[in-house]
Amino acid sequence: EQREGQPEPTAAWLEGLARDEGEEALERLLPHELLGVGEFSPVEAAKAAFRRLGRHFHPDKSASPHSALLFDQLRAALDQFKSGSWRTAQDDDDRRRFFTDAAVVELNRTSHAAAAASEGPLWLVQYFAPWCHQCIANKAYYVLAARRLSQILGDRVRVGALRCGVPRKPGGWCETELGVPEHPTFRALAKGFALELGPSLPQPLLPELLVNFTLRAAADLRRQRAAAQRGKGLRQLTPAAAASADFVASPQLVLFTEPDCSLCDIVRGAVALLGEARLINVSVVECPAAEPAEGGAASSPRETEPNDKEGGDEYWFSHEHFPDGGKQAAEHFAFTQAQQQAQRDAEWYGEEVEEEEKACRREEGRLAAAREERR
Repeated sequence: EQREGQPEPTAAWLEGLARDEGEEALERLLPHELLGVGEFSPVEAAKAAFRRLGRHFHPDKSASPHSALLFDQLRAALDQFKSGSWRTAQDDDDRRRFFTDAAVVELNRTSHAAAAASEGPLWLVQYFAPWCHQCIANKAYYVLAARRLSQILGDRVRVGALRCGVPRKPGGWCETELGVPEHPTFRALAKGFALELGPSLPQPLLPELLVNFTLRAAADLRRQRAAAQRGKGLRQLTPAAAASADFVASPQLVLFTEPDCSLCDIVRGAVALLGEARLINVSVVECPAAEPAEGGAASSPRETEPNDKEGGDEYWFSHEHFPDGGKQAAEHFAFTQAQQQAQRDAEWYGEEVEEEEKACRREEGRLAAAREERR
C-alpha cells in the first residue's frame, strides 16, 4: 500500500531505469511492463495506470530530467496496448529483447515448454524481469557464461531466458505455473530433468558459477539418460511367467511402472543394475493407463476383463497370479514370532554366559587371596 508522500512504485523504477540505462532500456520494455499492469489486464486498467504515471511524468509538472522521454514512452505504450499490435510484432522487434546477444535465446511460453521437454540438448534458462536490478547487473555475465558453455559443450547445451512480467507481486504466471520463487532464478531443463540454482545472489553472478552448475547438470542428465536406456533391457513380466515354477522358486523383484513416467525410467535403470550383478531376478510390469468410462471417469483395471489375447501387448494382473493376502499375513506373523523367540533365546544365552563369567572372576579372586595369605 502506497503511503502519502512516497513516490509511486512503478514511477520510481521507471525513473531509475531511465537514469541508469537510458532510452534503450525503456524501449526493451513491453507496453504492459511500462504501464505496470498485467499482460492481459483490461484496457481500463492501462488507462488508469497512464493517468497516474502521466501526472507524475508530465513535462509541465515534473522536475525530472527524464520526464519528457518517459511521458512519450508511456503514451506510446498505451496506444500499443489498446491496439494490441505489439503482440504480433514483439517477436520480430529486436529492440524489445532484453538479451541482444545471439548466444542467449529469449523464450516464450511455447518455446519454454519445448525446452522443458527436450530430448536433445540441455537448456540453461534464466527467469528474469526487466525491472529486476539484479537481472540487469547479471546480464553481461549471463552472456559470457552462454558463450563459454557453447565452447565447452557445443550443441549439447542451449542457453535461454524467459521473461517474467509485471506486476511485481506473487501470483504471476512464472510464480504460479512454474514455481519461480524470485528473479533471477536459473534452471537446467530437459525432458524428465530439472535442476535449480538458488536465487537472491548477493553480488553479480560470475560466469564460472553458471558454467560449473551447467556442467554438473549435464553430467547428471547423461547419467539419468544412461540409466533410462539401461532400464529398457529389463524383462517384461507376463501372467504366465509370474505363475511359472521358476518364478515362484527364486527371489524376484518386480517393478510396476506406467507410461510417460520419468521417475519410473530412472528407477528402471537402478534396478537393472541389480539384475546385471545377478543379485536378484528383476522384471518389470508396464501398467496400462486407465481408459475413461462412459461417464467420463477413468475405469479401474479391476473392473475390466484381463487381456487373454495371445501375443497381446498389455497385461492385467489379478490376485490369482500372486500369493493370497491372508496366507502372506499368516506367514509373516509366524516369521515374526520365530524372530522374537530367537531374540529372547539370544538374550537368555547372553545372560547365562555373563553369570558364568562373573562366577569365574569371583573364583579367581578367591584363589589369588588365598595365595597371598599363604605367603
